[in-house]
Formats: sequence, C-alpha cells, structure tokens
Amino acid sequence: MQVKVNGYKINYEIEGEGYPVVLLHGWLADLETMRPIADGLKDHFKVYLIDLLGFGRSDLPKEPLNSNDFG
Repeated sequence: MQVKVNGYKINYEIEGEGYPVVLLHGWLADLETMRPIADGLKDHFKVYLIDLLGFGRSDLPKEPLNSNDFG
C-alpha cells in the first residue's frame, strides 16, 4: 500500500491485529528486512512496516537527505 506524505509516495504494509507496533528499517534497507520480526509479532500485534523515504518502494527525495532529516 502507499500513502502520500508531503507530496511523496510512502510504501507500507500492515499485518496482524491488536496493539500497534511500528517497525522501522535501518539505513540502506527496506521493509523486507523487517519481515522476519513482523512474522513473529503479527499473531499478537498490528504491525506496521514502512519503507522510509528514498528506500524500498517509496519515492526518492528531491534532494539528498542526511540522518538528521530522518530523525
């Protein structure tokens, strides 16, 4: 699924039901790297997997971003 945030398409997936848990991948990764963790949590929680801007199937930023931008 995708949602538009500040004009950018952000890719995400939702699995499971219950208390929400948001999984954020590390630098140079995507939501697929978090899939094993999501698989272990989805039977008890509603898990949100997100491709951060510039990663996975989310849009690329118009200008380079640094770690402060992601913070």
